[in-house]
Amino acid sequence: PIAVLIRALEPVEGLDSMYRRRSTARKVTDLCSGPSKLCQSMGIDHKLDGRDLTQSKALFIEMQRPHPSARIRATRRVGIDYAGSWATKPLRYYLRNNPNVSRR
Repeated sequence: PIAVLIRALEPVEGLDSMYRRRSTARKVTDLCSGPSKLCQSMGIDHKLDGRDLTQSKALFIEMQRPHPSARIRATRRVGIDYAGSWATKPLRYYLRNNPNVSRR
């Protein structure tokens, strides 16, 4: 694998900018609860395709405090029934009871 799909995130900073980019969002959970919403809210477009998140100043992942392992859930990925034995592998991770998790 050479990539990770981040399907959702919990927005904690830059909310004003995110609401401007996603003018239809009415609450925080409307901002980043799915891949398309996340990209719109964060201003991520095709110009950032292939950007190395370990080297980029335009887009990066910031380390936060770890979550207790009891909150982390692993399930099968969505929409990859074509992937043979990989379709049932628990490769989708999320925080249990987090309202920002994409529903699909």
